[in-house]
Amino acid sequence: MAGISSDVDSELLTTFNECGVIKDSTPGLSDAGPCWSFVTSQSTSFGDVETVDVEMLHQLVLLSDGRAMLKKSYQTETYGQNPFDGNRKWEMAEGTYTLEDGGKVCKLAWKAHAEAEQKGYKEVREPAAVAADAWTSKGVDGDSGPAIWIGPNPTVNLQELCQGYESQMKRNAERSPEMIGLTEDILEGLGFSKDHLSFYIYKS
Repeated sequence: MAGISSDVDSELLTTFNECGVIKDSTPGLSDAGPCWSFVTSQSTSFGDVETVDVEMLHQLVLLSDGRAMLKKSYQTETYGQNPFDGNRKWEMAEGTYTLEDGGKVCKLAWKAHAEAEQKGYKEVREPAAVAADAWTSKGVDGDSGPAIWIGPNPTVNLQELCQGYESQMKRNAERSPEMIGLTEDILEGLGFSKDHLSFYIYKS
């Protein structure tokens, strides 16, 4: 893939290919060309008297022109003796990246970061919805910004990422979380490019 793969270690590319990371087109941005898409998920349930179900879907996309985009969705649902309680959160970020060490290390420079929440919905499988002003901008100064799997450090070891989440990436290779309640005006107001709207609202 021109712009990414030309200077990347061949064994690393094999690993990426096996994990379903390498895409011929960018999800939701077909005109943007090929990309790398790293997708993981988590689904857990815990509790005794009350049960808490937690679901997470996390996608980092690196485009061949140096753009980086991130989407994350979270959902927790609690039920049992007390009334049902559900909460959802969406998070997104965009910026640029550079690769080092044969593509194994990715350094991210975020330009925009935002999140929205849907708190206290009362029905199982209630449709996701947020108010028009739900999206709020977050800081991206220095090492601050969205957590990339483990923490907000803007340096990600892509090789270790694939090795640690290989089965998840294979299983979730075609998935992409939808960011709720966005418009071009909202994106621009948060410091994002309005041209990326179709990526953020894309779901699969």
